[in-house]
Amino acid sequence: MNKMNSTQLLIIVLLMISPQLSAEPGQLKLNSNPPGAVVYLDGKELGTTPYSGAVEPGEHLLLLELEGHRQLRWQQIIPEGGVIDRDFTLRKKTSVLRLTSRPATANVILDGKHQGRTPLDLEVTAGKHELVLDLKGYVSRKEKFDAWDGGMKELEIKLRSKLKTIQKFELGFLAGAGAASLISIWSSNRYNRLVEDYGINNAYYERSVSQEEQLRYLSEIEGIVQQEERYANIRDMALVTSIGCATAAFLLYCYEDDHFYKFMDRFVLKTREDATVIAARLEF
Repeated sequence: MNKMNSTQLLIIVLLMISPQLSAEPGQLKLNSNPPGAVVYLDGKELGTTPYSGAVEPGEHLLLLELEGHRQLRWQQIIPEGGVIDRDFTLRKKTSVLRLTSRPATANVILDGKHQGRTPLDLEVTAGKHELVLDLKGYVSRKEKFDAWDGGMKELEIKLRSKLKTIQKFELGFLAGAGAASLISIWSSNRYNRLVEDYGINNAYYERSVSQEEQLRYLSEIEGIVQQEERYANIRDMALVTSIGCATAAFLLYCYEDDHFYKFMDRFVLKTREDATVIAARLEF
């Protein structure tokens, strides 16, 4: 066995103890949608997407962070002299809004889009939003809010009824219907009395023997006929007014909260239940 000279021995020792400083770095290319996310490598900020740069080979912890979006974290092995080229889509941070209203079943419109009816769980992204609650018979509520990052919040909104104004009209129409009905009854009674007076005067007219009496009764009869026409017109106008006011009040009542349709639903259901009971009794 040949002895190694001092030069060969020195080379071997240097190879054994020298660090591997000649390793070729890898290339890291990152893109994100939306762009502008901050890139962190092992906790150190490198830049923003789209990012391209040299990285030492080996295993690293990478992080993408963008305001209003969920963080993206992963382990990545960078090969020596290799290229890592990756594209990512960052998801917006979302929260859950548990929405209720008094009364319930209000239409929920978030940022101009109908979402459903209360009670409702809404998934909202971080940022500014506009919420509208709308229910027939109630004043629409519009709320603007900034969504928070993560978690759930409960929100109850009380709707103010339009019925106060509607009910005033209802009462007005009902009062009008009542007053018109009284006028109709009064004018009808007056008309009936005039009819009686007409019959009496007509009988006296037929029995009168002198021309002077005939003229007097004839004049009274003409006056009675004129009054009959006047009170008949008042009666008819009052009757039409009473019916019109009562109809308007009924329509407003139906408009309030679909009372008429709810009543009809209950009526039909009750009728069916009664029919079922009768049929059961007949079969028994």
